[in-house]
Amino acid sequence: MSDEYESLREDAEFNKMLKQFERVLKSKSSTYFDVYQFERIIDHYLDGNNFVEAIDAVNMGIRLHPSATSLVIKQAQIFAEKGEPSKALSILVKVDKIESTNNELHLLKGMVYNQLGKISEAEKAFDEALKFTFDDRDEVLFDIALSFEYIHHYKTAIKYLLKALDDSSEKLNIIYELAHCYEKIHDYNKTIVYYKQYLDLEPFADSVWHNLGFVYFKMEDYGKAIDAYDYTIAINDRFSSAYLNKAIALTQSGKFEDALIVYEEFLKLEPENVVAMCHMGECLEKIKKYEIAINWYKKAAGLDPEFSDAWFGLAVCSQYQSEHMQALIYIEKAIELDEENSDYWYTLGNLKASLGHYKNAMIAYRKAIELDPYDYEAWLNLADLEYDHNGITNAIRILKDAYDFNFDIAEVNYHLSAFYCLDNRSDLAHKFFEKGLKISFEDHTVAFRYCPALKDDTTINRLINKYKSIP
Repeated sequence: MSDEYESLREDAEFNKMLKQFERVLKSKSSTYFDVYQFERIIDHYLDGNNFVEAIDAVNMGIRLHPSATSLVIKQAQIFAEKGEPSKALSILVKVDKIESTNNELHLLKGMVYNQLGKISEAEKAFDEALKFTFDDRDEVLFDIALSFEYIHHYKTAIKYLLKALDDSSEKLNIIYELAHCYEKIHDYNKTIVYYKQYLDLEPFADSVWHNLGFVYFKMEDYGKAIDAYDYTIAINDRFSSAYLNKAIALTQSGKFEDALIVYEEFLKLEPENVVAMCHMGECLEKIKKYEIAINWYKKAAGLDPEFSDAWFGLAVCSQYQSEHMQALIYIEKAIELDEENSDYWYTLGNLKASLGHYKNAMIAYRKAIELDPYDYEAWLNLADLEYDHNGITNAIRILKDAYDFNFDIAEVNYHLSAFYCLDNRSDLAHKFFEKGLKISFEDHTVAFRYCPALKDDTTINRLINKYKSIP
């Protein structure tokens, strides 16, 4: 209670001082503030990104205290924070000649070098800062790490965070940032180590349990992700995104009925969340409850007519129900709202092909692969249409382009094998059939659907027997 009172008293004193300073500034009168008071006033303005006021304060401070290097360093900090690192650096270089053992000087200089993209100079400056740091070394190391995080140099940030952890093994902020940095470089095993270390010290940290669940989700370990989300909810039953992400993890696990229950719990907390409504629609699609799915998609579209995924969901459900003209209206609406979504164009291609509009289907597939060249199904459908309407040469050309991006997809290799067989180019048919077998033996019958003659090919049968015995 006394600490709280002391804090309130200090706040009141600072506010009184700040008002006095602002009156002096406005009236252009004069009064005395010491260096520490100026530093507090400047920090207050910097916290609110009020750079004009911060500059006024530092200029007045330097006029009153011309030998106070701490205020000159504050001046450099203002320029750094307002995006003028070159000005900041020129000030710091001058201060360095006067007070080269000031750790704050070197710390800020390192941060400015990072802003300028001069990483090696930044590290040298930070090393100087650490040389003259005798207290709270872990906090200085932490600030250095944050500077590297800010410019996305996460591996360098990790180096300094590990040093900080050596100095203070139970500092939660250090452990949290380590987990965050490892997650950024996709080292999920290390991320989990540090989130667990954090939870050993603070087991009721709901947001950290949630983050841990998200990492497990990225690793496709949905069971552990669900467990982590359950801990989050047990600690804080109002943590809405934990419900949403748990439901998504259940969906990925194929537990659609369970997912629907959790989505409903989420919607009690956020009743107008159109993303969750569309996720519910997808779950219902999976269990073939298309009419109920359509109701959810329509509800989402009603709440947010600009939400393209709702219209896409309506298109997909209508397509499943063989209502192709209705599906076409919905998918065209989705594309109108988001022209850069390859899934929408792929679905439009499928619908156009179903309606016999082959030229338009090919245009849609081409747009899909332009947006996402790794959408191998769009390539294969386009190749099939090219074969049916423009001949084998065009189809093979399409598949060769598809192979450039999707060489590791068995179906692409089997398609190439079949089409080369149809073009009487048996060597290439054998070559791509074997490539397909190396990727997925089980899918090899795809090639037979397009070129039945491959079934009786001696080389093909020899390859099948060879790869059948390979586990």
